[in-house]
Amino acid sequence: MVLLFISLLACSDKTVDSGEPGTEDSGSPSLDFIGMDFNLESSQGYELVASGARISFPADSDFSFSAGCNSLGGTFSVESDVFTLGEAYMTEMGCDTALMDEDSWFVSFFQSSPVLAFDGEILTFTGAEATLVFLDSEIATPDQELLGPTWEIDTFIDGDTANAYNLAESPTLSFSADGNVEIFGGCNGGGGSYEVGDDGTISFSELISTEMACDEAVMSAENHLFSVLGETGLAFEIDANRLTIMGASLGVSGSAQE
Repeated sequence: MVLLFISLLACSDKTVDSGEPGTEDSGSPSLDFIGMDFNLESSQGYELVASGARISFPADSDFSFSAGCNSLGGTFSVESDVFTLGEAYMTEMGCDTALMDEDSWFVSFFQSSPVLAFDGEILTFTGAEATLVFLDSEIATPDQELLGPTWEIDTFIDGDTANAYNLAESPTLSFSADGNVEIFGGCNGGGGSYEVGDDGTISFSELISTEMACDEAVMSAENHLFSVLGETGLAFEIDANRLTIMGASLGVSGSAQE
């Protein structure tokens, strides 16, 4: 089991010394991209090892970045179109050497004070040796519909922390238009009914499943999933290709699989 702590998707963290303060400069241009998420569309001058890198700006002067292994986050400022990394942190998950080397490259790139340009949809960072082009996630990966894809559950939320399990088969949820849901818990299969309320919540009922016994980690993940689905008036959100279902303190999150 891996415990994750940064934006509900991280492991232990370390401080990245940038040598720069993390406050927004009064002379900065309008940061119209605040509150937006972006997908990395292309890289010029550096050959990417992993795909799927994302950068987010949840609030003024705050950002987070994730690529193939670890996450980078912290504060930033922009003055005269130059992006300056402020106080920052990076998670310390162990991955393949190539992915960890790429993490280090991204840190160095953002520390190098690249020039930033934003046109409303495309965010471009231009450094001395490379250029990274990001596209608004709402355009790159529009929000999926609840119906259609199979949702593969990979994150198990408990309060402010989230767990990821190393499972041979991931739990899944599949919703149909007739109000039924198929559930695979990682060990047992089952199903039931669901209803989406006018207030944007989702509730499950008449849940049944087989009762086979499996490894402890598999059963722990499965029990967590069924505990969540057993609550009523669950909050749920679809962001691009990710579904998150949250109860009072327990929740699950996963990605859409066609």
